[in-house]
Amino acid sequence: MADSAKSQQSQPKITQDIVDAAKKAFDPSASQESRRDGLREYNELIERTQTWILIHVLNALIKPNVLPPWLREPLMRTLTQLPLRPDGVRATMEFVFAVHPSNTGKPAEDAASGKQGAAITHEAVAVATKLLSSVPATMGAQQWFEGISGQLFALFDGEAGPDVAKTAAQIVGFGILGKKQFGAPGAPGWNAFVQPLIEAINPSLKSFKKDPSLDSDDVEEVVELGREKVLVAASDLERALKRLELLIMSNPSPGLCKRVLKPVRLQLWALASWINPSRETDSRFCRPARILVQTHFRLFGDEVSSVFLYLLRRWIQSAGKQSGGSIIQVVTQEEDASSTVQDLVDVTLLQKFMDKAPEKLISHFDQLLELISHVLRADSQAPLGDDIIAVVLSLLNLVITAPTFQKSDINPAELEVVEEALARIGREDRGEASTTANNLSMLLKYRDDVEKPDDKTAAPTARQIEDRRTYNLAMNYITGDGNPPPVVSEGLNLLSSLIVAESPILDIAAVTVLMSNLLKENEDFINLRVIKIFTLLANKHPRATMQELLDNYLDAQERLNTDTRLRFGEAILQVIERLGETFTGEVAQNTGETMLSIASRRGYRPKTMAKQAREERLNELKRKKAEASGEVDDDIDMEDEEETPEQAANKEILAQIVQGWESKRGSEDVRMRTSALSIFGNAMETNIIGMGPTLVSAGVDLSINVLAMEPELEKGILRRAAILVILSFVRALDKAKESGQKLGFGLTDQSREDIQRTLEYIAATDNDGLVQQHARDVVESLENWGMASLLPSQAEASAVPGLTRLAGLHVNPEGTLVDASGRPRPRIEEVE
Repeated sequence: MADSAKSQQSQPKITQDIVDAAKKAFDPSASQESRRDGLREYNELIERTQTWILIHVLNALIKPNVLPPWLREPLMRTLTQLPLRPDGVRATMEFVFAVHPSNTGKPAEDAASGKQGAAITHEAVAVATKLLSSVPATMGAQQWFEGISGQLFALFDGEAGPDVAKTAAQIVGFGILGKKQFGAPGAPGWNAFVQPLIEAINPSLKSFKKDPSLDSDDVEEVVELGREKVLVAASDLERALKRLELLIMSNPSPGLCKRVLKPVRLQLWALASWINPSRETDSRFCRPARILVQTHFRLFGDEVSSVFLYLLRRWIQSAGKQSGGSIIQVVTQEEDASSTVQDLVDVTLLQKFMDKAPEKLISHFDQLLELISHVLRADSQAPLGDDIIAVVLSLLNLVITAPTFQKSDINPAELEVVEEALARIGREDRGEASTTANNLSMLLKYRDDVEKPDDKTAAPTARQIEDRRTYNLAMNYITGDGNPPPVVSEGLNLLSSLIVAESPILDIAAVTVLMSNLLKENEDFINLRVIKIFTLLANKHPRATMQELLDNYLDAQERLNTDTRLRFGEAILQVIERLGETFTGEVAQNTGETMLSIASRRGYRPKTMAKQAREERLNELKRKKAEASGEVDDDIDMEDEEETPEQAANKEILAQIVQGWESKRGSEDVRMRTSALSIFGNAMETNIIGMGPTLVSAGVDLSINVLAMEPELEKGILRRAAILVILSFVRALDKAKESGQKLGFGLTDQSREDIQRTLEYIAATDNDGLVQQHARDVVESLENWGMASLLPSQAEASAVPGLTRLAGLHVNPEGTLVDASGRPRPRIEEVE
C-alpha cells in the first residue's frame, strides 16, 4: 500500500520526465545528434519505469489536444508496444478492467474469487481483446503474437487466478484465433498459440526448429540407439493438455474446437483410452484428453455413420476371407484385417455402434442399403457365415423399422435383391437367421399397406424430417448434462437456423422456457446468443416471447437475484428494439405496465424482506459475540490507517452508494428500478403510439416524482434514468411530428413549463453531477422543442409551400377563388 501511495505521489514527476525526454528525442527542430542522445535517454527512462505506471501516464498523454502531434505519435508507439514487456499483457488487462465504465460502482471481489481488484465484465474483456489482438503498425503479426504468447500461456496456467485464465483463453480464442487472417492453420496466430500445443500432443507435427514456448529438456547431442527416445516430456504434455482444454472450454465456437482438435484427434483418443491408469496419470493426462474427445464427438457426431460403414466393410471383407467366400468384392481402403485382435476390435465397435447410436447409423441410408444388398447378393452365390448374415439382418431391421422409411425410397434393383434374399434365407435351415428373415420379409411386404390412406398423405416431408433431426440434435446439445460451452453454442446455432427458417417443428413455449433457463446461468457468451434467439423468436411470436421475459424480469416469486433479472431486462430491451413499430397493442401495454410497477416505489417483496431480517439478526448475534470475546478485526484497522483522508472519504461514499442500491425493508432494488425506467424510456422512443397516452403520461409523472421525492445520494442512478425518460418523451414527440404522425396527445405549454421548472431546480441543487448535466441538457431540449413546435414539420413544409399550415390562417394553396358554396369563381389574369 505504501508503495502504491508513493508511486501515485511520484506520478506527476514521472509524467513530466517522460514529456521532457520525449521532446528531446523527437523534437523536429532539434539537431540529429541531440535527438540521438535524447532518444537514448528516453529509452532508458521507459525501460526503468514500471509497466503499470507507464500505462497510466501514456494513456493520459495521448489524449487529444494534450500534446502536439509530433510528440503524441511516438508516445502512442511506446504505449502499443508495452504488452511485449514481461508483465505487459497482465498489466494491460488489469488496466482495462480497472478503468472501463462497465466496472463503475461495482465492488471488488474477494481474493478467493481469483479476480485481482476490479471485476471482469464482458465489455471490458472485449476492449482488452481488441487491444491485445491488434498488431502494431511497426511490426509483423508473427513477431507480435510470439512476443505476447508466453505471457498469455502463463495466464492460462493460473498465474493470476482462474477467472483471469479464462479471460486470457477468451482473448486468444475469440480475438486472435477467431480471425481468419490470424487463426487459420499456418497463420501467425495459429503458429504462436495452437502449434506449440498440438506439437506436444502429436510430435509428428513438430517442425525442425525447436519450439521455445514449451520448456522441454534440451536435446542431447549424442544419441544412444539402445536407449528409448523421449518424444515429449511428461510435464510438457500435461501442460499442453490443460492449456488446450482451457482454450476449448472457454470459447463457445464449434469451429474453433474442430479446427484445433482435428490434428490431434487420434492422440487424444489414445490418451483417453489408457487402460487402468493410476490416479495421478488419469488426472494429468487421461481426464483432459477425455473431455476434449467427448466435446469433439458431441459436436461432430455425424461422422459416426461414416466410421461405422468403414468398419463394417472391413469386417465383412475379413470374415468373407476366413469363411472361404471368394466372391465378395467390397470397395475399401488399404487395410489389413487378417489379425484376430483387429477383427475382435471391429466386431466390438460395430456392436457398440448398433446398441448406442442406431439412429445415426442410418443417416447414410443409400450407402448402407447398397452394402446390405451387396452382401446378400454374394450370399446367394456362396453361403457366408451366420455371423455376417446376422449383422446384415440387424442392420436391415434398423432401416425398415425407421419412422421415416418407405419402400419407395429403395432403389428397385436393390429392393428386388433384398426381397429374394429374405425369401431364400427364410426357406433355408439357418436357425435364428431364417426366423428373422421371414419376419423382415413380412414387415417389408406390408410396411406401406398397414398405413392408412390419411397417414400416407400426411407423411412427413424431407424438410420436416431434417428439421426434426436438427431440433432433436439441438436439444441434445443444449440440455445434455455437463455439455461444455462449445457444444451448447452449437445447439443454439442449430436452433437459430430453425427459427430463421420458420420451421413448424418448433415448440415455441418450450423453446422460450429453455432459453430463460439458459439466461439464468452466468455464462456471458452463451447469454449473448440466448438474447439473440429471443429477438428472433419475437419476430413471429412477440406475445409469448415478451411474456416469458416479463415474468422472469418481474420475478413475482422472488427466486432470482438482481444480476439475473438485469439480464432479462437486457433481453427485453433488445426485443423492443427489434420489434420497432410493431411494438404495440397488448405487448406494449404489458411491457409498459410491468416497467412502471417495478420502477415505482410501491414494489414490495416480502420474501426478500424476511431474508434480510434473518441476515440482520445473524449479523447482530455475530457482532455481540465478537464484542463479548474481545475480538477485533485488525486487518480493517491497518488498512484504514494506510488510506489518506480523501481516499477514505471516497471509499465511504462508494460503500454507501452500493449498499443503498440493495433492497431495504422489502422494497425493490434501486438497480432494478433504474433498469425498468431505462427500458420504459427506450420503449417510448421506439414507438410512442404503441405505448398509448395513459402509459406515457404515467411514465413522465413517475419520472418527475422520482426527481422530486428521492434525492438520496445512492439513488443518483435512478434520477439519471428518470431524466432520460423525459428526454425520450421529447424525442418521441419530435420524431412523430417530423414524420407526420398524429399521436392524439402531446405536451401542453403548461406541462412543458412545469417539467422545465422542475428540471432547472434539479440542475441547480442535485448532489449528483451527472444528474445535473442531464437536467441541463433536457431543459435545452425542451426549449428547442417548444420553438420547433411553432413551425411546420418537414413533411408539411415539403408538401405545400407558403404559409398554409399556420394556426388561425386559412390559405388556399392552389390560389383558386371559391364562392360561398365552395365552387370555383372566375379568375381575372393579366395577359400580354
